[in-house]
Amino acid sequence: MLARAVPARVTDIETQNDCSTIVVSAAPPQSASHAADAGRRLRGRCPEARIIVVLWAAEGDLARPRERLGHLGVDAVVARVADAIEEIQKGGSD
Repeated sequence: MLARAVPARVTDIETQNDCSTIVVSAAPPQSASHAADAGRRLRGRCPEARIIVVLWAAEGDLARPRERLGHLGVDAVVARVADAIEEIQKGGSD
């Protein structure tokens, strides 16, 4: 599995990049709001990519953010590194 970290704003991501998985790292405050904006923009720019959002410091049930972000095109929402790795690996096994 080839992966690279690209710290960038959503507007900096070029659509000709052949990204199969994009991980959005969202930190408080307003992490879910920023992730929603990023997810919506990324889905528009990279319609075939798998989009995973990591909500750092999220506590409790992630059902509400998963539902909200899912409607915007995000494929998975997690709050732990181990869960993010698992989601990334799922994308590589398709």
